[in-house]
Amino acid sequence: MNESVRLALFALCLWATSAYADGRGWRGDGSGQAPNAQPPTSWDIDERENIFWQTEVGKSQSTPVIVAGRIFLTAEPDALVCVDRQEGKVLWSKNHGPDMLPPDVKLPEKKPPTVVGCGYATPTPVSDGKLVYVVFGTGIVACYDLDGNRQWIRYLDLPQVTEFGRSASPVLAAGKLLVSLSGLTALD
Repeated sequence: MNESVRLALFALCLWATSAYADGRGWRGDGSGQAPNAQPPTSWDIDERENIFWQTEVGKSQSTPVIVAGRIFLTAEPDALVCVDRQEGKVLWSKNHGPDMLPPDVKLPEKKPPTVVGCGYATPTPVSDGKLVYVVFGTGIVACYDLDGNRQWIRYLDLPQVTEFGRSASPVLAAGKLLVSLSGLTALD
């Protein structure tokens, strides 16, 4: 399935699921449940049945996050993408390679390994409604406002300690950004 089809199917789910009207973390509210959902049971890309729009965003395995009429998701290998929820238009996309880091911070020459079927952009972004936070399996963590203005970026030089990859979706709690790269790290 190509990536524009994947996002088109996501758009279908947005249309059908009021529980994700403003889902700001992993699978909406973080629970992975949508008790009020009434999703359609059929759709057709070619006939546009139950499809509002579709757009190309790149390979994406994160759960999209909806904030203030915008959809935020990650795309391989290191992009945070913002899409207009009504139109499906990409509003902005930010890459997070080595050249985005301060000059005194250097990434290792070899990227950490990924799990088969997952990449570096698997973690779902999280938002407090004003800012969007993103984590990549490379160890890069960044924060943006809703218009794509970077607030900060960091590289966490932490080893991979599990066989299941190097990063999980971040969580906001008690004024901290909780990041799991190799154990739990709390950022202000």
